[in-house]
Amino acid sequence: MHLHANDGRLVPVLADYLVQGWAQGGTGIVLASPEHRASLVSLLAERGSGPAAETGRFIQLDAEATLRLVMHNGAPDTFLFQETLGALVRSHADGQPLRVFGELVDVLWREGNVTGAVRLEQLWSRLQQEVPFTLLCSYSAAHVDVDGQDALCQLHDHVMS
Repeated sequence: MHLHANDGRLVPVLADYLVQGWAQGGTGIVLASPEHRASLVSLLAERGSGPAAETGRFIQLDAEATLRLVMHNGAPDTFLFQETLGALVRSHADGQPLRVFGELVDVLWREGNVTGAVRLEQLWSRLQQEVPFTLLCSYSAAHVDVDGQDALCQLHDHVMS
């Protein structure tokens, strides 16, 4: 989990995370805002790490649009999650390292849907028990209060800021 106070710290962390996976022959899936995806692509190009996109090892999706695909009545739905994000992860977890970055839970925190945010974290954790992949979640410190930070820390095995 990455808790950040500003976007300037997030994108370099994300770029390093993806490049490390690509160096091992893996794939990176990024579920982020348009602004973060654009900044990431620019930074990766500056670093000379663009070829992963050309080989299909860099998948980018909009966090808010993707989140809407897994929601039902204001909450993440297990079936919809498995049919969309679960299927995406399974299709790219082919024995090579898979790294996923997501801002979906942050969108829910920003909207004040704490129950939905925790539920989505649980669905990600369950998927990790079924399929080997690394997940980096990112949260804006502006969206999460101290109690929320404590709850998030309990749902993750590694926290950085």
